[in-house]
Amino acid sequence: MSKYSWKITFSNGEILESDEDMDGIYYSEDEAYEGALQAISECNTGKEILYMSNPGDYDEPDDDEDYEIEIIEL
Repeated sequence: MSKYSWKITFSNGEILESDEDMDGIYYSEDEAYEGALQAISECNTGKEILYMSNPGDYDEPDDDEDYEIEIIEL
């Protein structure tokens, strides 16, 4: 049975990868893709919270940020 993981590359060059500690092992490509979308959602929520808590220190979140999701077969 194949297992899958994901890798997200953001437009600013940052890379976020799933791993076992983040429950990042999936049994289908669709599950891995959904996991990547969930991670992007959580990143956006974190950016919004940081901006709301101290807008002077953190940039306003960009809703149109580009990213590329890669599904990796393990």
